[in-house]
Amino acid sequence: MSDVPPPVDGITEDQPNNAEEQAISEEQVAEQVQQMIDNEKGQEVSPEIKKRIKFIILVLVGIPYAAFMCWCLFLMSVLPSASGDFDHLISIGKISGLIGSVVLLGISGLGLMHISQQKEIQPMKKLLSIARILGVFGPGIALGFIVPIMIAAEPLLSMTIVEPIDPEDFVAPLPVTFSLEPAVEILNRRGLSALSYSWDFNEDGEKDETTTKPFATAVYDRASLVNVVARISLNDGSQRRVTHRFSIPNETFRVTPLRPIVDEPVFFNVDHLLDDPVEGQEPVTIEEVQWDFESDGNIDEVTSDMKVSKTFLRLGPTKVSAVVLYTNKSQKRYAKQIEIFEPLPPPFDISIETKPEYLVSPPPFAVQFQVVTDEPLRDVKWDFGDGKEAVGEKQIRTFKSRGEFVVSAQARAKSGDIANISKVVRIVEELRIPDLEFNGTPDINKLNKGVIEGEVPLTLNLEPTTSLPLVEFFWEAPNASKVGSTEGQLLAIYRRPGNYNLFLLAQEPEGGAMRRVYKVRVLPQSSSVSIRMRPEEGVAPLTVQFDASETRVTNEDITGFEWLFGDEGDNATPKPGSAAMIHTYTEAGTYEVQMQVRTTKGNIYKDSKTIVVRPPFLDACFTASRISGKAPLGVTFDQTCTTGNPASFEWDFGDGSVTDEENPIHVFEEPGRYTVQLNLRDSTGSIRTKTLQITAQ
Repeated sequence: MSDVPPPVDGITEDQPNNAEEQAISEEQVAEQVQQMIDNEKGQEVSPEIKKRIKFIILVLVGIPYAAFMCWCLFLMSVLPSASGDFDHLISIGKISGLIGSVVLLGISGLGLMHISQQKEIQPMKKLLSIARILGVFGPGIALGFIVPIMIAAEPLLSMTIVEPIDPEDFVAPLPVTFSLEPAVEILNRRGLSALSYSWDFNEDGEKDETTTKPFATAVYDRASLVNVVARISLNDGSQRRVTHRFSIPNETFRVTPLRPIVDEPVFFNVDHLLDDPVEGQEPVTIEEVQWDFESDGNIDEVTSDMKVSKTFLRLGPTKVSAVVLYTNKSQKRYAKQIEIFEPLPPPFDISIETKPEYLVSPPPFAVQFQVVTDEPLRDVKWDFGDGKEAVGEKQIRTFKSRGEFVVSAQARAKSGDIANISKVVRIVEELRIPDLEFNGTPDINKLNKGVIEGEVPLTLNLEPTTSLPLVEFFWEAPNASKVGSTEGQLLAIYRRPGNYNLFLLAQEPEGGAMRRVYKVRVLPQSSSVSIRMRPEEGVAPLTVQFDASETRVTNEDITGFEWLFGDEGDNATPKPGSAAMIHTYTEAGTYEVQMQVRTTKGNIYKDSKTIVVRPPFLDACFTASRISGKAPLGVTFDQTCTTGNPASFEWDFGDGSVTDEENPIHVFEEPGRYTVQLNLRDSTGSIRTKTLQITAQ
């Protein structure tokens, strides 16, 4: 049947163009729909119409379906996001995934229902059609339900290594600092707070350390493949497990402390480089170690010990190398570049106080350690460097073997801050000084039972001597009232009665040391009357504080103090007062101060002091009531601003008139410019002059 209608009355309509032929007009769509209805009634539909219907369905369903699938795949590719950049898409993704799944289920249901109603279609074809629908829409339905679950899941928690950063620095023994900050940020975004962190640095199932901050440092002695496990305890009672795997490919000698400090000993150790003994074979040990601390190729020290120390005097990097010779005649060379730092301040003020102060001695050597801080502490852990550890703010440790021991304290404040501080104890060979003698006072070369004895105040001025060369001496007087010198010569004063310990330390360049303890017995002062003055001299007028509080009378009680300050006159008698008095001397002179003490037994004890009051400095000064005016001009002159004690005054008014009055009045009769001069003289003969210009118009 032709699509072109027959001509009417010989008039033919215009033929449509190609575009119009391809377009589907409204009438054609209506016709196709009618054909579909007819098809339902058993009428045949042309293949061309079927193709167009399939195309429309493909466009209306296929494009949104493909967009939905791409959207779901995009969400799964960016979520869950460890950085949190796409977290705002989670709610949108959940809603769109569920809506998409419901829509696809509806479309699939309609399709399956339509196929089931076609009775003329063979069962095999029905099954194939059902399989096609499920194969097409099944992935979208499943993806729509999976996406909301997947994108809302918690991102993978990670652990990072913050130090060292450079892979070349991964050489054992190696301190490695781990951080859980990325994991904590993810948890915080989800409303979870971390309470504590437990660390297993070797994945051996044992907790090595617990921290309140997301950082921890572990030291690895040998080259190995390491797996670190951290567990984060959260405020909701749950935990998260985070792991990190890394390798340490190389190894070298151990360096202590981990952060070497300038002008403090740095210890190097090779004992961990020995391999475990093999059963049935003779164990291999270290025979000798050759050390090069200056990176110049020259051997600085050779030792059979596996531990050696070196003090570096300059900041910055330095390369240290060691050649280890084994008993099986093999050798290995190890090298490591270390950085020498300035001391790092702790997070709060804290220090280690030791008794005695100088930590050098032959064995045995008992030392008391105590942390001193105003910060409230939760706990203090001690490592004495000899394999022994302890807990507590105050510890006593006796070192019985030779060596250098780094005694470190880790103090944890209640705020969570951790301070690490240390001291070095050197146990050396005993130095013997057979000819040790002392110069000074008191004479202790022949002590009575080894005790230095004297009354308050006991002053020690001692200087040790010996014929041994290059021996240095140091003193410790921890309980003295005043210490002036402790290196070589001792200057110390004890002002309180009691029994004290005095320490003398001697050292030689080879490292030997001698430590001696002297007993100091300070006795109460016998009867004595003393006056202290402050100041002890000065210029009049002079105010002086007198103090007799150190006056002591043995076996008697003081009932009162009486004073004479020396400026009261010849027949003055002592006046009652207290142990502390204040008196002002208005005139220059030399005065004898007398103080007497009365006791309950009626006894009188006296003491006196001499004080010199110097005259004040003489300086001429005067003012004029006016310095200009019409003649005759009357002017009043005032010299009360003069200092010192002038014995005579001489005024010269510049007009031929002079006077010796202290504050004269003078009239300048004639106009002119006059120079007024004041000349002063005191009892010592000192002369001072002052001038002023007066103008009479």
